[in-house]
Amino acid sequence: MTLLPFILLVAGVGTVSIMLDRRLRAKSQADTTPAEERDEPAATKGSNDLGHLWATPVHWYNSLVNKQPEDFPQRFREWVVNASDDSAVTDWLKGLSDEGLKAYTKHLSRFCTDMGFELVWLVDKQLEKRDAQLAQTAKRIVLHYCQACQQAASCQEHLEAHKQLLSFEQNPGGRKNRTFGEKLLAKLVDADLVTTLPAEFIGASPTERQQLIAEAINEASSKDQATFSRLVREVLYDGYNGMASTEATASPGASAADAASGTEAARSA
Repeated sequence: MTLLPFILLVAGVGTVSIMLDRRLRAKSQADTTPAEERDEPAATKGSNDLGHLWATPVHWYNSLVNKQPEDFPQRFREWVVNASDDSAVTDWLKGLSDEGLKAYTKHLSRFCTDMGFELVWLVDKQLEKRDAQLAQTAKRIVLHYCQACQQAASCQEHLEAHKQLLSFEQNPGGRKNRTFGEKLLAKLVDADLVTTLPAEFIGASPTERQQLIAEAINEASSKDQATFSRLVREVLYDGYNGMASTEATASPGASAADAASGTEAARSA
Protein backbone atom coordinates (compact mmCIF):
# COMPACT_ATOMS: atom_id res chain seq x y z
CA MET A 1 0.00 0.00 0.00
CA THR A 2 2.92 2.37 0.70
CA LEU A 3 4.02 2.08 -2.94
CA LEU A 4 0.66 3.31 -4.30
CA PRO A 5 1.40 7.08 -4.08
CA PHE A 6 4.77 6.53 -5.77
CA ILE A 7 3.16 4.48 -8.55
CA LEU A 8 0.52 7.16 -9.11
CA LEU A 9 3.21 9.84 -9.25
CA VAL A 10 5.24 7.89 -11.81
CA ALA A 11 2.11 7.25 -13.87
CA GLY A 12 1.20 10.95 -13.80
CA VAL A 13 4.68 12.04 -14.87
CA GLY A 14 4.65 9.42 -17.60
CA THR A 15 1.29 10.62 -18.92
CA VAL A 16 2.46 14.24 -19.09
CA SER A 17 5.69 13.16 -20.81
CA ILE A 18 3.75 11.21 -23.42
CA MET A 19 1.44 14.17 -24.09
CA LEU A 20 4.35 16.56 -24.56
CA ASP A 21 6.19 14.04 -26.73
CA ARG A 22 3.14 13.67 -28.97
CA ARG A 23 2.89 17.44 -29.24
CA LEU A 24 6.53 17.73 -30.31
CA ARG A 25 6.19 14.83 -32.76
CA ALA A 26 3.08 16.39 -34.28
CA LYS A 27 4.88 19.72 -34.71
CA SER A 28 7.87 17.98 -36.29
CA GLN A 29 5.64 16.09 -38.73
CA ALA A 30 3.78 19.28 -39.62
CA ASP A 31 7.08 20.96 -40.50
CA THR A 32 8.08 18.11 -42.84
CA THR A 33 4.67 17.36 -44.37
CA PRO A 34 4.20 18.55 -47.99
CA ALA A 35 2.12 21.72 -48.26
CA GLU A 36 -0.67 20.01 -50.23
CA GLU A 37 -1.10 17.41 -47.46
CA ARG A 38 -1.15 20.06 -44.73
CA ASP A 39 -3.94 21.89 -46.54
CA GLU A 40 -6.29 18.91 -46.26
CA PRO A 41 -8.90 19.54 -43.52
CA ALA A 42 -8.78 17.22 -40.53
CA ALA A 43 -11.75 15.03 -39.73
CA THR A 44 -14.13 16.53 -37.15
CA LYS A 45 -17.08 15.30 -35.12
CA GLY A 46 -19.44 17.79 -36.72
CA SER A 47 -19.81 21.54 -37.08
CA ASN A 48 -21.83 21.90 -33.87
CA ASP A 49 -19.66 19.66 -31.68
CA LEU A 50 -16.95 21.71 -29.96
CA GLY A 51 -15.97 19.12 -27.38
CA HIS A 52 -13.04 17.89 -29.46
CA LEU A 53 -11.48 21.36 -29.25
CA TRP A 54 -11.15 21.23 -25.48
CA ALA A 55 -10.39 17.58 -24.71
CA THR A 56 -7.07 17.23 -26.54
CA PRO A 57 -3.46 17.28 -25.31
CA VAL A 58 -2.71 20.06 -27.81
CA HIS A 59 -5.33 22.36 -26.27
CA TRP A 60 -4.08 21.53 -22.78
CA TYR A 61 -0.47 22.21 -23.80
CA ASN A 62 -1.29 25.47 -25.58
CA SER A 63 -3.26 26.76 -22.59
CA LEU A 64 -0.09 26.39 -20.48
CA VAL A 65 2.57 27.83 -22.77
CA ASN A 66 0.81 30.43 -24.94
CA LYS A 67 1.89 33.93 -23.98
CA GLN A 68 0.85 37.28 -25.41
CA PRO A 69 3.25 39.93 -26.69
CA GLU A 70 3.55 42.83 -24.26
CA ASP A 71 1.73 45.22 -26.58
CA PHE A 72 -1.09 42.83 -27.52
CA PRO A 73 -3.62 44.02 -24.89
CA GLN A 74 -3.27 47.61 -26.12
CA ARG A 75 -3.56 46.52 -29.76
CA PHE A 76 -6.65 44.49 -28.88
CA ARG A 77 -8.25 47.52 -27.21
CA GLU A 78 -7.52 49.67 -30.26
CA TRP A 79 -9.06 46.98 -32.48
CA VAL A 80 -12.26 46.94 -30.42
CA VAL A 81 -12.50 50.75 -30.43
CA ASN A 82 -12.33 50.69 -34.23
CA ALA A 83 -14.53 47.61 -34.71
CA SER A 84 -17.34 48.32 -32.24
CA ASP A 85 -20.02 51.02 -32.29
CA ASP A 86 -21.04 50.19 -28.71
CA SER A 87 -19.75 53.08 -26.60
CA ALA A 88 -20.44 51.20 -23.35
CA VAL A 89 -18.00 48.46 -24.40
CA THR A 90 -15.29 50.83 -25.65
CA ASP A 91 -15.58 53.06 -22.57
CA TRP A 92 -15.36 49.98 -20.35
CA LEU A 93 -12.17 48.79 -22.04
CA LYS A 94 -10.65 52.27 -21.93
CA GLY A 95 -11.37 52.38 -18.20
CA LEU A 96 -9.49 49.16 -17.44
CA SER A 97 -6.15 49.42 -15.71
CA ASP A 98 -3.14 47.92 -17.47
CA GLU A 99 -3.34 44.81 -15.29
CA GLY A 100 -7.10 44.57 -15.77
CA LEU A 101 -6.77 44.85 -19.56
CA LYS A 102 -3.99 42.25 -19.62
CA ALA A 103 -6.05 39.82 -17.55
CA TYR A 104 -9.18 40.35 -19.65
CA THR A 105 -7.29 39.92 -22.93
CA LYS A 106 -5.90 36.60 -21.69
CA HIS A 107 -9.39 35.52 -20.65
CA LEU A 108 -10.84 36.47 -24.03
CA SER A 109 -7.96 34.79 -25.88
CA ARG A 110 -8.70 31.52 -24.06
CA PHE A 111 -12.37 31.86 -24.97
CA CYS A 112 -11.48 32.31 -28.65
CA THR A 113 -9.13 29.32 -28.54
CA ASP A 114 -11.92 27.23 -27.00
CA MET A 115 -14.19 28.30 -29.86
CA GLY A 116 -11.67 27.18 -32.50
CA PHE A 117 -9.93 30.39 -33.52
CA GLU A 118 -7.36 32.84 -32.17
CA LEU A 119 -7.95 36.44 -31.12
CA VAL A 120 -4.71 37.50 -32.78
CA TRP A 121 -6.16 36.44 -36.14
CA LEU A 122 -8.62 39.32 -35.84
CA VAL A 123 -6.40 41.91 -34.21
CA ASP A 124 -3.65 41.40 -36.80
CA LYS A 125 -6.20 41.00 -39.64
CA GLN A 126 -4.80 37.60 -40.60
CA LEU A 127 -8.24 36.05 -41.02
CA GLU A 128 -9.62 39.05 -42.90
CA LYS A 129 -6.98 38.70 -45.62
CA ARG A 130 -7.86 35.05 -46.20
CA ASP A 131 -11.64 34.99 -45.66
CA ALA A 132 -13.39 38.33 -45.11
CA GLN A 133 -16.80 36.77 -44.45
CA LEU A 134 -15.41 34.38 -41.85
CA ALA A 135 -13.53 37.26 -40.26
CA GLN A 136 -16.81 39.17 -39.89
CA THR A 137 -18.39 36.17 -38.17
CA ALA A 138 -15.46 35.84 -35.76
CA LYS A 139 -15.57 39.58 -35.09
CA ARG A 140 -19.25 39.39 -34.14
CA ILE A 141 -18.48 36.52 -31.76
CA VAL A 142 -15.76 38.54 -30.00
CA LEU A 143 -17.78 41.77 -29.83
CA HIS A 144 -20.86 39.99 -28.48
CA TYR A 145 -18.67 38.39 -25.82
CA CYS A 146 -17.21 41.78 -24.94
CA GLN A 147 -20.74 43.15 -24.57
CA ALA A 148 -21.62 40.33 -22.19
CA CYS A 149 -18.50 41.00 -20.09
CA GLN A 150 -19.19 44.75 -19.97
CA GLN A 151 -22.75 44.13 -18.82
CA ALA A 152 -21.49 41.75 -16.15
CA ALA A 153 -18.99 44.39 -15.00
CA SER A 154 -21.71 47.03 -14.77
CA CYS A 155 -23.79 45.00 -12.32
CA GLN A 156 -21.04 43.64 -10.05
CA GLU A 157 -22.27 45.61 -7.04
CA HIS A 158 -25.77 44.21 -7.51
CA LEU A 159 -24.40 40.68 -7.84
CA GLU A 160 -22.25 41.06 -4.72
CA ALA A 161 -25.31 42.33 -2.86
CA HIS A 162 -27.23 39.25 -3.93
CA LYS A 163 -24.40 36.99 -2.75
CA GLN A 164 -24.35 38.73 0.63
CA LEU A 165 -28.11 38.35 1.03
CA LEU A 166 -27.88 34.64 0.20
CA SER A 167 -25.13 34.22 2.78
CA PHE A 168 -27.21 36.11 5.35
CA GLU A 169 -30.29 34.00 4.69
CA GLN A 170 -28.33 30.77 5.06
CA ASN A 171 -26.47 31.82 8.22
CA PRO A 172 -27.88 34.99 9.83
CA GLY A 173 -25.98 34.28 13.05
CA GLY A 174 -22.52 34.33 11.47
CA ARG A 175 -20.24 37.11 12.72
CA LYS A 176 -20.07 39.09 9.47
CA ASN A 177 -23.67 38.31 8.58
CA ARG A 178 -24.84 39.39 12.03
CA THR A 179 -23.19 42.79 11.62
CA PHE A 180 -24.58 43.12 8.09
CA GLY A 181 -28.11 42.26 9.24
CA GLU A 182 -28.10 44.74 12.11
CA LYS A 183 -26.82 47.59 9.90
CA LEU A 184 -29.31 46.79 7.15
CA LEU A 185 -32.20 46.57 9.60
CA ALA A 186 -31.39 50.05 10.93
CA LYS A 187 -31.47 51.48 7.41
CA LEU A 188 -34.71 49.67 6.60
CA VAL A 189 -36.33 51.12 9.73
CA ASP A 190 -35.17 54.64 8.74
CA ALA A 191 -36.64 54.08 5.26
CA ASP A 192 -39.96 52.85 6.73
CA LEU A 193 -39.57 49.48 5.03
CA VAL A 194 -39.61 47.91 8.49
CA THR A 195 -42.09 49.66 10.78
CA THR A 196 -42.36 47.42 13.81
CA LEU A 197 -40.57 44.38 15.19
CA PRO A 198 -42.42 41.49 16.83
CA ALA A 199 -43.00 41.81 20.56
CA GLU A 200 -40.96 38.66 21.17
CA PHE A 201 -37.88 40.42 19.76
CA ILE A 202 -37.15 42.10 23.13
CA GLY A 203 -36.92 38.92 25.18
CA ALA A 204 -35.47 36.72 22.44
CA SER A 205 -32.15 34.93 22.69
CA PRO A 206 -29.32 36.11 20.40
CA THR A 207 -30.01 33.26 17.98
CA GLU A 208 -33.75 33.93 17.96
CA ARG A 209 -33.12 37.66 17.54
CA GLN A 210 -31.00 37.09 14.44
CA GLN A 211 -33.71 34.89 12.97
CA LEU A 212 -36.32 37.60 13.61
CA ILE A 213 -34.05 40.17 11.95
CA ALA A 214 -33.66 37.87 8.94
CA GLU A 215 -37.44 37.48 8.66
CA ALA A 216 -37.96 41.26 8.88
CA ILE A 217 -35.34 41.87 6.18
CA ASN A 218 -36.85 39.22 3.93
CA GLU A 219 -40.29 40.81 4.29
CA ALA A 220 -38.90 44.27 3.53
CA SER A 221 -37.21 43.04 0.34
CA SER A 222 -40.59 42.55 -1.34
CA LYS A 223 -42.00 45.98 -0.47
CA ASP A 224 -39.74 48.21 -2.57
CA GLN A 225 -37.06 46.30 -4.46
CA ALA A 226 -35.24 49.38 -5.80
CA THR A 227 -34.94 51.04 -2.38
CA PHE A 228 -34.09 47.75 -0.69
CA SER A 229 -31.32 47.04 -3.21
CA ARG A 230 -29.89 50.53 -2.75
CA LEU A 231 -29.84 50.18 1.04
CA VAL A 232 -28.09 46.81 0.82
CA ARG A 233 -25.33 48.37 -1.28
CA GLU A 234 -25.06 51.29 1.14
CA VAL A 235 -24.29 48.77 3.89
CA LEU A 236 -21.76 46.89 1.75
CA TYR A 237 -19.96 49.89 0.23
CA ASP A 238 -18.85 52.84 2.36
CA GLY A 239 -19.63 56.15 0.71
CA TYR A 240 -22.01 54.45 -1.71
CA ASN A 241 -23.88 56.92 -3.92
CA GLY A 242 -26.98 55.61 -5.66
CA MET A 243 -26.88 58.23 -8.41
CA ALA A 244 -23.20 57.57 -9.12
CA SER A 245 -23.93 53.87 -9.33
CA THR A 246 -26.71 54.49 -11.84
CA GLU A 247 -24.33 56.48 -14.01
CA ALA A 248 -21.68 53.78 -13.69
CA THR A 249 -24.17 51.17 -14.84
CA ALA A 250 -24.86 53.16 -17.98
CA SER A 251 -21.19 53.86 -18.66
CA PRO A 252 -18.93 51.90 -16.31
CA GLY A 253 -15.54 53.40 -15.56
CA ALA A 254 -12.30 52.10 -14.18
CA SER A 255 -13.58 50.81 -10.85
CA ALA A 256 -16.44 48.78 -12.31
CA ALA A 257 -14.25 47.56 -15.14
CA ASP A 258 -11.46 46.36 -12.90
CA ALA A 259 -13.93 44.71 -10.55
CA ALA A 260 -14.92 42.28 -13.29
CA SER A 261 -11.35 41.61 -14.33
CA GLY A 262 -10.00 41.28 -10.80
CA THR A 263 -10.93 37.61 -10.56
CA GLU A 264 -9.26 36.91 -13.89
CA ALA A 265 -6.14 38.78 -12.78
CA ALA A 266 -5.96 36.60 -9.70
CA ARG A 267 -6.24 33.48 -11.83
CA SER A 268 -3.49 34.69 -14.14
CA ALA A 269 -1.13 35.50 -11.27
